[in-house]
Amino acid sequence: MTRLFIFNGLLLLAVFAFLEWSIRRQAAFDPPLLGSMEKMQVIKEPQAAPPITFTQITSAPPSSEAAPTIQKRALAELRGQWVLVNFWATWCAPCLTELPAFERLAARYGARDNKGDNKVDSKEDGTEKDRERFSVIAIAMDRDMTARSLLDFLAKHTIDTKVAGYFDEAGGMAQTLRLRGYPTTWIIDPYGRIVGILEGEAAWDSPEAFALFDSFLRPNDLHKDDLQTDEGTAQNSATE
Repeated sequence: MTRLFIFNGLLLLAVFAFLEWSIRRQAAFDPPLLGSMEKMQVIKEPQAAPPITFTQITSAPPSSEAAPTIQKRALAELRGQWVLVNFWATWCAPCLTELPAFERLAARYGARDNKGDNKVDSKEDGTEKDRERFSVIAIAMDRDMTARSLLDFLAKHTIDTKVAGYFDEAGGMAQTLRLRGYPTTWIIDPYGRIVGILEGEAAWDSPEAFALFDSFLRPNDLHKDDLQTDEGTAQNSATE
């Protein structure tokens, strides 16, 4: 009888502990969704982002006759920081409206000075590195896009290549990711997991957007209790 009483007591404590953990886990990631941010779908159980690869314009010669320098990039390279990935097209008017807002968002939350005031330390392969806390990557999804055509388009509209100098050179990314339209924006956490999806245009430089990213970038990152497990899962997905 005594053993049964002890067993039931321990079981009850375990249930209460689980409920408390669940409540804290949900409360740890309850970002404010106001204004146009209300359209964002928050992923309560984040999953590893697919292994996206894309092309980046790394130099922009002023002459249209000179070929821009490009580099193949992978989303997995940005693990350790928050990343906003925007999928857009040059023929999409709402997309063009968003690009300057992304520039302002990146300027607000990107690395501000060499003191690392807006950076975090991360361990990778056993070494300490300063990593920017936040990056914005706008990937042009136009068919047959080239570095020169994208560069000319961005120059015409006075858009910085640091934010929008990325494109799907290989093609087929939209189909692979099953994107339903443009613009589509993903929010990816430092562990390579998609935590938010917003389809359609939004005011990314609004006070409501700033409040959202303030909550993302606060020191107590989401779901700390199971980050070790998720980090391993995300790493495996990125290398597949």
